[in-house]
Amino acid sequence: MADIFTEGKQIELIASDNCSGIIPEKLLHIFPVFARKLIISFELKQWKKLNAIDSEYKIRWLDKLNPKPEDNIFFFQLYNLRYANRIFQYLNKFNKSFVHLSHYYLNTIEVSKQLHKISNIVLCGDSDVSSHPFFQKYFPWYQQEFLLSPFYINERFQCKVPFEQKLDKIISTGTFHPIEEYPQFSFLVKDWQADSFHINRRTLYDQQENNKHAITCLNSPWAAPSSSWWKKIFQSKKVSQKKYFSIDIVEAYNQHKFAIVGEEICGFPGIGTFEAMACGCINFINPNTVKGILETDEFYIPFTQKISTLNPLDYNFANNQEKSNRGIQFVQTFLSRSACVSRFMKNFIN
Repeated sequence: MADIFTEGKQIELIASDNCSGIIPEKLLHIFPVFARKLIISFELKQWKKLNAIDSEYKIRWLDKLNPKPEDNIFFFQLYNLRYANRIFQYLNKFNKSFVHLSHYYLNTIEVSKQLHKISNIVLCGDSDVSSHPFFQKYFPWYQQEFLLSPFYINERFQCKVPFEQKLDKIISTGTFHPIEEYPQFSFLVKDWQADSFHINRRTLYDQQENNKHAITCLNSPWAAPSSSWWKKIFQSKKVSQKKYFSIDIVEAYNQHKFAIVGEEICGFPGIGTFEAMACGCINFINPNTVKGILETDEFYIPFTQKISTLNPLDYNFANNQEKSNRGIQFVQTFLSRSACVSRFMKNFIN
């Protein structure tokens, strides 16, 4: 974002007083509009500081906008749609509304209904999920081009250990949310027989004792939700993922020849897939989750079976060094910081 703001002189930051990054929406809307805007302004200043955005920008409030006919807006969809109508009603004022489907497995049915009301919408995401069964089931109305806004992989993810010195094992990473703790997502159980938003991660976590001879499992569950807002804030500081992030993940990837980072149920890959690739791991990947990014399997091993059937002994570890090298080169070329900024500017700004 820092580079995009620097390069995109015509980019403006648009804010809404309808959602906060810290305060739950139900509590936020107890405050009057002017107080909500003060809260959001403070959050945005902290966001700018945390992301090292040095360029000056002026906050423009969504409810005060009168966009020009050629103006576009880039928008990350909301997880909680209680107040979404107050935001979506403004998006039709723009020439195009680019909506990033980040974590769209949350409130999927309602998300689709709301987004369908935006006449100028263009959907985008980390990979092209337009042909994925999950997307097709809940977004049958969308017939436009699906644009890519793929991950940027931090430069700290590098291959430091020669391939032949790595362990002949698979490393499995990523956190997961047990669905039984989220009754509002029962549709995922009904429609997909899912036990998590990240089915493969949970399967490998549950079976780690049986697979420990071949798979190093670093998967862990996210903290259980709480019904009260203050407990949610407390738990956010205490979640299991905090322990997960304490792992030296670069070192862990560099110790293994192979990796598997379970994708989201909605079809998007986990960023860990490409972080592992940058470290020289060869990934087991469902090709349907990386369309638009990895168009051939020269960088990975296609895997579409049930994850419980994965057996590393079925693969020849010794003859895969070239695949590892191609993966490293791909990340350095296609998912570098400069490449991602250029792609964003091309797809959404220019």
